[in-house]
Amino acid sequence: MTATPMSPHLSARVRAWFLRILFFSAACYLYRYYAHWPHELPRYDSIASAERALPQHNLSLPFPEGQDGRYVRFSTQTAELGYNNILQEILLLSHLAYLSNRAYVFRPFQWAMAHTPFHVQGERRAPRVPLSALLGGPVTGDPWGPGETAPRAITDEWWEVVCPPERRVQVDAVAIKHRFNDTKADGLTLMRKWAKLLGDTQASCVEIVPGSGGSADVTQTFDFWLFGDPRILTLWPSLFKSPAITRLYAPQPVRAALTRNSRLLAGGPVIEVDNHIPGLIGLHLRRGDYETHCKHLFKYNSTFEAWNMLPGLRAEPRPKGVSDEEWHARRCWPTIDQIAERMATVKKAYPGLERVFLLTNGDKAWVAKLKQVLRSAGWKAVVSSLDLDLSYQEIGLGPAIDMEIARRADVFIGNGWSSLSSNVILFRLTSGKTPQSTSTW
Repeated sequence: MTATPMSPHLSARVRAWFLRILFFSAACYLYRYYAHWPHELPRYDSIASAERALPQHNLSLPFPEGQDGRYVRFSTQTAELGYNNILQEILLLSHLAYLSNRAYVFRPFQWAMAHTPFHVQGERRAPRVPLSALLGGPVTGDPWGPGETAPRAITDEWWEVVCPPERRVQVDAVAIKHRFNDTKADGLTLMRKWAKLLGDTQASCVEIVPGSGGSADVTQTFDFWLFGDPRILTLWPSLFKSPAITRLYAPQPVRAALTRNSRLLAGGPVIEVDNHIPGLIGLHLRRGDYETHCKHLFKYNSTFEAWNMLPGLRAEPRPKGVSDEEWHARRCWPTIDQIAERMATVKKAYPGLERVFLLTNGDKAWVAKLKQVLRSAGWKAVVSSLDLDLSYQEIGLGPAIDMEIARRADVFIGNGWSSLSSNVILFRLTSGKTPQSTSTW
């Protein structure tokens, strides 16, 4: 049978109808895309304004604040690493400023100095975020607490006002680190030496600068070599009691995100700011290019990161017959089957656990498969970082939101080589969680 040719008029109507459908579909797609990803980077103007309006930004205040106060700015502070690499340094520097009776100068968190904007796991992030949007406490200008006389932290903008260049005394970080034998000294010794140096210096405005070190010198006051060495553990008793740590809290934008997602995470409202999320276990699962990094860590026999090395954390026994390389891989890059096996053990040890939160940068397909396996094993709900309902501004606070969920969880399992897991462990232990509720893969 020969097909009847379509009339020119009918053909034109079909083409017009097809084009309308195509246009409508494209419009829907573009609306969804631009509704989720506006052209402008997220702005945090109200938070930045609140930082500028801190009461300590006043030249008339009495000593040790005001015009003749005591201030320290760490210009050697790293700015182009991940949030948690930067955060662990910030916390030690805030503690050091407190010990030396100087106001810590804090600055916005910058996702990357050289890329504006840039993408993290396919998501567009604001390159600069006010630090107080991510972290609350003395480190971002709050008082140190009753009876404390240490000056409050100031912004880097106010530093330019109260400490103009002609008033600054610069300290060569590399020269001091060599004098302190910082590659051999333990964390507490280094902290005490730096605190004495800054405390004894009479100048009002002290700036720690890179100095004239060689290419092999690391200019950070507390560098990555220390964070990856058991030498740092001598700092723990001092840090554990420091108001620089004990007075930390989740700021309002982070709490707002948790409130909006409370039914997803807890099956009901999370009422108290510092309350735990009952029945929840947090799992930190690094993916992406971390598999290659894990092999690198094994090759160089790298130790755990910072507070992941603390004694007393719940330890997972090594199975018999497992080689060093396999054991390392299970702990650094666990497979879905290995995760499910560990979770079965956890369920027996903590029968009250019902829900799982996955702190992960894994791709959607991998996360979906893991969620399916865990649900099939009897977990009531499995939620990942990808499932959270976040506003455009809150996406720039993602790590802080994930970490606050992990801090509140009944149980947490982290990656021993991760600075994120190390910081979560620090927050958990200093907010009252027991070491036995916290472990690594």
